[in-house]
Amino acid sequence: MKFTDFQKYKHDTIGKFAILKEMIESLEEGDLKTKDSQEILEAANEAFEKMLASSQEFLIKIKN
Repeated sequence: MKFTDFQKYKHDTIGKFAILKEMIESLEEGDLKTKDSQEILEAANEAFEKMLASSQEFLIKIKN
């Protein structure tokens, strides 16, 4: 089954939000400087950057 651009965007975005939610909820404010917390924060930042790029690409596709 081939997804449309919108279906792929929707699926990928919802999936990333679910993963980000779990990652961020696992953090404790007093432990933000631990190696594990830093890795989670870096992974979350990377996911946000990928989501932004994907969103920008999708907007370009639908505007053309």
